[in-house]
Amino acid sequence: MKKMSVAIQRVLGPWHFVTMSALCISLVIGGCSTSGAVSEEKLLAAAAAPNVPMQIYVLAPWGDKTPLTVMTQSTAMQVKELIDDTIGMPPEEQCLVGPAGQLMRDAYSLAAYDIRQDESLQVYYAGRKCWGL
Repeated sequence: MKKMSVAIQRVLGPWHFVTMSALCISLVIGGCSTSGAVSEEKLLAAAAAPNVPMQIYVLAPWGDKTPLTVMTQSTAMQVKELIDDTIGMPPEEQCLVGPAGQLMRDAYSLAAYDIRQDESLQVYYAGRKCWGL
């Protein structure tokens, strides 16, 4: 159990105080029935994954496709900050949806969501698609 706790802390970084039960709340939003939570196996695998640069794409609400260079261990919040720097959309107004249609929690890494080179993330305005995040 301690080994898993350390791995989860590595993935969650400063957000490790959030309990797993709070992270496992299922969301049903706008026809997208997904969970923002990530399985324990994926958290452990993400913690062990190498932190290497990769290019991903962000699909903005207005249709633009923007390339971003990120690290595999970057959190969704770090990606949101890059999006703000690139397209000028503040992180608190963003909701990220991964390629599998999964809502991405700010504290989880891209590796935890199995985001790979050249994949695209969709950005929505918070309050529309991502009400309640």
